[in-house]
Amino acid sequence: MARTVKEYDERYNEFLHVGQRLFYQKGYAQTSVQDIIGEMGVAKGLFYYYFPSKTDLLDAILERIGGQVLAALEPMIEDATLDAPIKLDPFFTQTQNWKLANREFLLDDGRDLPR
Repeated sequence: MARTVKEYDERYNEFLHVGQRLFYQKGYAQTSVQDIIGEMGVAKGLFYYYFPSKTDLLDAILERIGGQVLAALEPMIEDATLDAPIKLDPFFTQTQNWKLANREFLLDDGRDLPR
C-alpha cells in the first residue's frame, strides 16, 4: 500500500478528529491507540510522533474543545453592558447551540475522513 503524506497540521487535526469521535462513542478507557490508528490507516509510530501518549491526545482534544466553546461564549462574557444574571440565560443558550452545531461530529461514523 502506498504511503499517504500529509502536512503536519492536517494529520494532527485528523488525530484530534478521530480521537474525539472515538472517545465520545466508545469512551476514553475503551478506546485504544490501536483503534485510532486502525481507523486512520497509519502506523503506531506516527501516533507517537504527534502525541507521547493517549492522555496527551485527550489533553489536546480538551484544549481544542475549550477554545471552541470560549470563542463562542467570549463576546457575551466580555459584554460590559450586561450583568451576570442577564448573561446566564444566553450563556446556556450559546452552550446548547455549540452542542447542536457539533452534533453531526458527535454522531459521525468517520467515513468522510480522508485516507
